[in-house]
Amino acid sequence: MKKRLSCIIVGAGHRAMGYASACPDAIEIVGVADPSALRRKLAAKRFGLNPSQCFESAEILATHPKLADFVINGTMDHQHVPTSLPLLERGYDLLLEKPFATNEDEMWELVA
Repeated sequence: MKKRLSCIIVGAGHRAMGYASACPDAIEIVGVADPSALRRKLAAKRFGLNPSQCFESAEILATHPKLADFVINGTMDHQHVPTSLPLLERGYDLLLEKPFATNEDEMWELVA
């Protein structure tokens, strides 16, 4: 059996939760970051997470040592770049919902 990739959900809305649930044999959800306490609670219940695996923001998550193989970033469009940058700096690979930037300046910031 192949090793499952570990993943953290950032922005626990409908799409990110769908991606996170799509391949349970390949992906193990090991954390969630979302400013909504309700969304964190729902994700924790769905994926069996404890409070130490739940974070109020991508920025807080990024202050911790790398905890997963990759992140699913399903935040709102205007939040994609600000939530992705600290995670990329921490060394995470990302599945980033489209559009990955809302303007050209943000796009180049993300590319850099």
